[in-house]
Amino acid sequence: MKWTLIEALISKSRKTPDIPMFLQRVDRPLCCKDITEFTGYPANDDELYLVGDQDIYWEEGVKGRASMYDFRVHGSPESLREIARFTCRHCSKKYFTFQFT
Repeated sequence: MKWTLIEALISKSRKTPDIPMFLQRVDRPLCCKDITEFTGYPANDDELYLVGDQDIYWEEGVKGRASMYDFRVHGSPESLREIARFTCRHCSKKYFTFQFT
């Protein structure tokens, strides 16, 4: 069973276009034994603050939020496209990645 899941995720990952633009490496969040759906980038600072406050931080797995990702305190990244948002199709949990340049 475990190997079948790995094979299914690899197959799905290979068919999924490289959107968003992963600046460092492909690191698409996984949830409910599936890859999550890319839902976009924050459009402005207000959306960025909501992402930082509400979404789950993902970096090769769920990570505890470091204080440097408090965008209200430390400011916006160089480009809002460094913050990619994802949603699980099964449970609706929301994730974000931060791949800075």
